[in-house]
Amino acid sequence: MALIAGLGATVPAAADDPAYPFRDPRLSVDQRVDDLLGRLTLDEKISLLHQYEPAIPRLGIQAFRTGTEALHGVAWLGKATVFPQAIGLASTWDPALIEQVGSAVGDEARGFQQERPEGWGLNLWAPVVNLLRDPRWGRNEEGYSEDPYLTGSISTAYGDGLTGGDPDHLKTAPTLKHYLANNNEVHRATTSSDLRPRVRHEYDEAAFEPAIEADAATGVMSSYNLVNGRPNTVDPDLNDVVRSWTSRDLLNVTDAFAPGNLLPATQNYYPTLAEGDAAALKGASGDGAWLKFADARLGSGAARFTARVAGTASGTVEVRLGSPTGTLVGTAHTDGTASAYDYESVTSALTSAAQGRQDVYLVLSAGLRLSTFSLRRGRTAFAEASAG
Repeated sequence: MALIAGLGATVPAAADDPAYPFRDPRLSVDQRVDDLLGRLTLDEKISLLHQYEPAIPRLGIQAFRTGTEALHGVAWLGKATVFPQAIGLASTWDPALIEQVGSAVGDEARGFQQERPEGWGLNLWAPVVNLLRDPRWGRNEEGYSEDPYLTGSISTAYGDGLTGGDPDHLKTAPTLKHYLANNNEVHRATTSSDLRPRVRHEYDEAAFEPAIEADAATGVMSSYNLVNGRPNTVDPDLNDVVRSWTSRDLLNVTDAFAPGNLLPATQNYYPTLAEGDAAALKGASGDGAWLKFADARLGSGAARFTARVAGTASGTVEVRLGSPTGTLVGTAHTDGTASAYDYESVTSALTSAAQGRQDVYLVLSAGLRLSTFSLRRGRTAFAEASAG
């Protein structure tokens, strides 16, 4: 989606410029993007992963920024119409009216695009669909309600207005915020929202699904917080669940500087920035998601692990020592379950290397969801977890 927006940020080709196919509006968007990707160097592709995307003069592409705020009017770009806060918009109980508000905001975003002020972009970070489950959040005015049905209805209406109602010819590209269970500001990068599976699926996810399913949003922004101990920045559900709600491609983004939170100083999930950045890209594809049990006391003697997992495709659950790619001490296999939420138990013995005191990693293959997990020696559990 950022590359598609970038096509609109190209300057007119000079007479002696090559007639690049990505400039040809007669071609399909897929053809134009494929042509542009084929011309970009690796360094140029990496530069376009940043929010502030630099110019690529040799291809006539100007600098632009992915994302601007538009919760109740266009923000940051200049003088614009200010509509009531989101909680006030939802209090109208009038989706048709909210669609008109979204359409007006989208029109103004398009107008700013033509003027190209600093901070220009058609990717809009709105609406906020976090449910208002606690008045102490401090940002409740940004959301619509505590009810996922009302929130889904109003966000879909606002998104329809922002997109123009035609997913093949977007007026703007709305991004839902903040996935998932984001409701506190203090220590928001280190707190975990611990959700039972039913709360996660029938409450928190239920607020995000309607707009994505209706093509009224083009992606989600992951939140700073953790859910059940895993940072949302690398939540495989960004791929396995969110992308299953639509047949269209999505542009999911992290919150500002969130990959840096994965480092030891904050979330202690990855040791280096390079590994954290890679995980934000690969982790969101659902490949190799893992949980860490730090300094687990494994003792000695025969041990085994049990996990309750769900997923419609076959996969494996691995136990490794030292790192997510460290010594493999146990593997259990699943042939897949009837649905993504139909859990089954898998179990396997651990090898004799699982002794003493070590960091233990549970590694799930792509598409698997975890409900519970335990490592046991006899009746004694030395590592247990419950996830969403």
